[in-house]
Amino acid sequence: MNILLIAPFFPYPVTQGGKIRVFNIIKYLSRTHRVSFACLTDHEIIDYGPLPEYCDDVKVVVNKPVMLKDLMRFVLSGKPYNEIRYESHLFRRCLSELLMKKKFDIVQIEFPMMWQYADAVKD
Repeated sequence: MNILLIAPFFPYPVTQGGKIRVFNIIKYLSRTHRVSFACLTDHEIIDYGPLPEYCDDVKVVVNKPVMLKDLMRFVLSGKPYNEIRYESHLFRRCLSELLMKKKFDIVQIEFPMMWQYADAVKD
């Protein structure tokens, strides 16, 4: 199967619970499936570690928090803060391009703040 995994952070190095979970999902799914991975990060420089061994594609979009701007959007929009914090037009475009380029049997979205991208998956 072709699987796309979407997460709100880059899972390497595996230094905390969420990263450990996402990294191991990718690692073990890649044994019997083709895995693509897309995520946001607030770091300019990324150590990919062994991730390219497990993934056909790794798409990373830098999305640094802008605390005052995010806070103002939170107050004015009524949306949950984590939705605003992980909102990225560039990431949405990246997902759309990846979904047009490849056919996926499963798209797994990790963590509730990333559900705002579910509508990018048409099938």
